[in-house]
Amino acid sequence: SVLALEGGVFDVGSDESDVEAEADSFVIRHNPASDECVLYITRSSAPGTPRKPRDYGDAARGGQRSRVDERPRLDPSCPFCPGNESLCAPAVAEMRGPDGQWAARCVPNLFPIFHRLGSGRMRAEHEIRAAGRMEVVVADRRHDASLAQQDPAFVGELVCFWRDRFAALMLLRATKYTTMFINHGARAGGSLQHAHFQVVALQFIPPAVMRLVKAQASCASCPVC
Repeated sequence: SVLALEGGVFDVGSDESDVEAEADSFVIRHNPASDECVLYITRSSAPGTPRKPRDYGDAARGGQRSRVDERPRLDPSCPFCPGNESLCAPAVAEMRGPDGQWAARCVPNLFPIFHRLGSGRMRAEHEIRAAGRMEVVVADRRHDASLAQQDPAFVGELVCFWRDRFAALMLLRATKYTTMFINHGARAGGSLQHAHFQVVALQFIPPAVMRLVKAQASCASCPVC
């Protein structure tokens, strides 16, 4: 079935076998008063529920920043540092350096904000179960690396690595849209200091993207060029 919200088309699936039995923790709601769509997240607080690792406490998230030059080259407690690969999900792709070691790696996000890609469905007239696939790209081996200070040639390889993950996610049957983002630091919503970014495949096309496509399609020539 297809649910039209805010001018965007949300493919919410029709195969009941794709729908997980767990509670809907991630839901997209449409506000008819403002014609906006909002992602609501409710996580379980039950004992034994895995907790997301954080380098920043609640106070730090209010504005403190972590200086790159104050970080160690390797943090034994960081799940993204070499030697701690077992703390992450198995890698789906790796970028190798001249020494044969991984220079960047992509792993499934253990703490996604979407249900499994393909499991989206309508819940109510203005509500759907949010579904997608989230992957984390660890952008460097070093804990004290900064994306802004990396070698341009290495950044070029990272862009190609990210592009390849885009292409792989777009081949998944339920994918309708793929994007990436970086939460750099506590004030941007980041939880870990180690340089990384997110690649996300969604089971719906965001309304804002649909508006851009519609606006640009009406132009006589490309408005971006």
